[in-house]
Amino acid sequence: MSIHFDPVDRTFHLQAKDTSYVFQIIRSGYLAHLYWGRKIRNANPDNWSFFQDKAFSPNPEPADRTFSLDTLPQEFPGYGNTDLRSPVYQVQLENGTTITDLRYVTHRVFQGKPKLEGLPATYVETDHEAETLEVELFDALIGLKVILSYTVFANFNVITRSAQFRNEGSQRLKLLRALSMSVDFHDADYDLLHLSGAWARERHVVRRALAPGNLSI
Repeated sequence: MSIHFDPVDRTFHLQAKDTSYVFQIIRSGYLAHLYWGRKIRNANPDNWSFFQDKAFSPNPEPADRTFSLDTLPQEFPGYGNTDLRSPVYQVQLENGTTITDLRYVTHRVFQGKPKLEGLPATYVETDHEAETLEVELFDALIGLKVILSYTVFANFNVITRSAQFRNEGSQRLKLLRALSMSVDFHDADYDLLHLSGAWARERHVVRRALAPGNLSI
């Protein structure tokens, strides 16, 4: 199996050919990103400490100063619920409100990779080539369901991601922002490589150090 779930620690460990990707269900149903890198045998969540007194960080649970979404490496961060960084998604209600609060509900693991209807996507010839994890998140106040889909190609260093948004509430929602993924890294010493150029000279490698701020390509 390429996807493992530990019901005690509530961690998901995705293992591709030489790559591991790990995240965990933590307090109140939020998802915390733990690791993405060289393949590891076991994922011990005790190696990552998130809960410390953050002094001036906003706290979704006022009685607990050690829990802050603004410093938590979230797997799928939203807008307006004490996290001041750029969100991966944002919706607007009919009354103009743009605050959401998705929490974990359930998950399932199955062989193969489902199609993304109406969109180009990677695929498998047979179901045994890949394994897929679907994680269901839900905002009970507004009826928004989001399904995070992770597919692991066991024979390659490939893990694909997508997100489905479903309105199961009584009012219309406007989707203002919807990205496939967001990743918080535990280090800061990274370079960004991308290919610049134009027709007949596409493969011009550009390398730059990552720094705080927004960078668009």
